[in-house]
Amino acid sequence: MKTIIISTVLVLLFVNSIFSQSLPTRPQDVHPALAKAWNTGDVTKIVTLYENEGILIPQPGQSVSGKVKLKEALLGFLSTKGVFEIETVYCIQAGDVAMSRSIWSITDNGVLKIKATGTELLRKQKDGTWLMAVDNPFGADALITK
Repeated sequence: MKTIIISTVLVLLFVNSIFSQSLPTRPQDVHPALAKAWNTGDVTKIVTLYENEGILIPQPGQSVSGKVKLKEALLGFLSTKGVFEIETVYCIQAGDVAMSRSIWSITDNGVLKIKATGTELLRKQKDGTWLMAVDNPFGADALITK
């Protein structure tokens, strides 16, 4: 019985270490990790890049928080078929937090479906990985006056 328990614990630790290694270990790696996860089409992989109570602002004036609500909101974004690309405009780290700005787009067979500039608040986790605490995909656009 002890052998089974020890084996189970070792397997869980091994799986956890593999999972943690796939998460960004530097704030500037969050955007590339997001693109990689997004282009799998697997919303669960995308949600792993957010804190448990992370906030997403899917459209101006609306915010969602928590893994279940994040998943629901992200499924709306995923309904826009195509390749997701994201460029980091800047990523400024101050201790265990970082502020970033991005330019992102979704294109399908060369046709631009959506393009925006976002702002993100990233936070270092206890395990050394970086996750999104606040994701405002249209955040920088909201400041532009037309």
